[in-house]
Amino acid sequence: MAEARRALPDADMAIADLTPNQKKTASISTQNGMAVHATTKHVERSLMVIDLLQNDKQFHDLTMYGIAGKHYEPVGDDKFKPGASQANFTGFSYWGWNSALNRTDASYPQEATNMEADWKKKVYHYPLETFVFDDQKVKNEMASIGNVMLRYGVPLEYGLVPDLEKGQAELIKQLKVAGIDKVQAELQSQIDAFLAGK
Repeated sequence: MAEARRALPDADMAIADLTPNQKKTASISTQNGMAVHATTKHVERSLMVIDLLQNDKQFHDLTMYGIAGKHYEPVGDDKFKPGASQANFTGFSYWGWNSALNRTDASYPQEATNMEADWKKKVYHYPLETFVFDDQKVKNEMASIGNVMLRYGVPLEYGLVPDLEKGQAELIKQLKVAGIDKVQAELQSQIDAFLAGK
């Protein structure tokens, strides 16, 4: 909308929430896209870099937006305008260290900001949103189920099985052979323990 308003200043535009009365969901567990590899020799140094990128305003602005006055123009502490060379500062995934220091494009529509604020009040937190399944007790079954899904499930999904009922019955049969009941029982056990601990 901001780009359209710049390109067509005389056009009348609006943003609408197509589901104003619905609950909203939010991903709470990921925060960002950064991770430290399991074989990293100096984990603490890697975490220090991530911390620096997320929490040091100077480094954050430099990596997120480029050189001030060239790639972007700061507007206060939390907004920016594109600089003359903004197009030359692209090509990598800096979203990995999103943080509270992120700036918003100064041309970002106020209507969108208002809508986001309203959505935050409507976020629904599912009872299992922080649950993580530990598959240690059913590793073999999980691997077998994965193979069954590749062999029998994917052809069904792509419509490659002429007799759908027969294909579905075969998929269910193979999933049972692979141990899906054991996986479901383990999953339910962990869910029950998780919910009891909340």
